Amino acid sequence: MAEAQVFGIDGSALQAKLSLRGATSSWSTMATLLVELIVNLPVIAIWGFTILALLKVGWIALRASSFCSFLPLGTWLRRPMQAT
Repeated sequence: MAEAQVFGIDGSALQAKLSLRGATSSWSTMATLLVELIVNLPVIAIWGFTILALLKVGWIALRASSFCSFLPLGTWLRRPMQAT
């Protein structure tokens, strides 16, 4: 069986060329994603810090309101006393 030729290039060389093109495309896509991650890392960190700060403020507000309103819930939220 004869090898197929496209524009004077045999099939195996064409397949190797297409495989190399696909590999370089994949590597360039991965490099682009890594650069975008590094550039956006400070923004991601700021969002994470903001979410954690809001959760902390919400927890403090819940504890403060429970001490005033619901005594059983306030005793549940209170930290246990240390034995001396």
